[in-house]
Amino acid sequence: MVPEESTAANLLLTGGLDIAEVAGPDRARLSGRGLYEAAVPTVVGLSFFNEAPGRPLGDQVVREALVGVLDRAGLADVAVGGDGTPAGHLTARGTVCHSDLRLPRLTRAAALARLRKAGWRRAADGRLRRAGDGRQLRLRVLSSPASGSTLPAVAELMAVTWQALGVRTDLVSESLPALVRAMYEDGDFDVVMGSAPGPPVPAQLVPFFSGPPPPAGLNFAHIRDPRYADLARQAVRRPDTAGCPLWNRAAQAVLRHADALPVADGSEVLYGHAVRFDVGDGGRLMPASIRTTARRSAAR
Repeated sequence: MVPEESTAANLLLTGGLDIAEVAGPDRARLSGRGLYEAAVPTVVGLSFFNEAPGRPLGDQVVREALVGVLDRAGLADVAVGGDGTPAGHLTARGTVCHSDLRLPRLTRAAALARLRKAGWRRAADGRLRRAGDGRQLRLRVLSSPASGSTLPAVAELMAVTWQALGVRTDLVSESLPALVRAMYEDGDFDVVMGSAPGPPVPAQLVPFFSGPPPPAGLNFAHIRDPRYADLARQAVRRPDTAGCPLWNRAAQAVLRHADALPVADGSEVLYGHAVRFDVGDGGRLMPASIRTTARRSAAR
């Protein structure tokens, strides 16, 4: 296993790896070097917000304020390492029922007004504090380079925006096992982001946006969105693509209520050194499709 994309890119060029996935800026030095390429559309920076009781983002008004004020175009540029396009759906382009949905956008003044409505006031030190007990609005934001080399920078840009509002933001870059442990075991996060092609059908998202939290279920962000759950129940009973309008309304509810934020439309690329292969739904490498070709160093 080679967790660092730059190291994986170096090994691909020298023949030290046969197959590797690269999603970040290292792709620029792999293109045109004789490697086999299979592109997989992805959602880069798919962010979840911890809505568990006692966490500050359990308040929908706070979530909507902090998500609505983000510069989504700027985040998308950082996420893909260039001219990025803000994602408009929870799943990647080309998946069943994919559509470009609209996300609410707030000015800084409107975001602060919503935070005041939720009971948070800017104190003399510039920090947002809860009226009554003076507790700071503080967020723990997790990312992992193993989920995408640009994600720590995306988290940093989010933090810059929130800190300007007076939110104390603690950035934590974790290994992938530590990130998964925080999501599914200890729950010690407020924002967590990753990158994924997403499932080929929207019904596969349901356990992550509704139902019981771990260990009984997969709803690690403790999302309780009755609108999403109701629309998903209706959509799952429709055959084939007849449920797509309902699935898209369900996804729109998630975005409108700031239960999650897809940052950018992007792609991961599976590279092969002296090998060819097919890629299936969700970016899965099809093992039976692997065929070797004449071995040569891509660095030559």
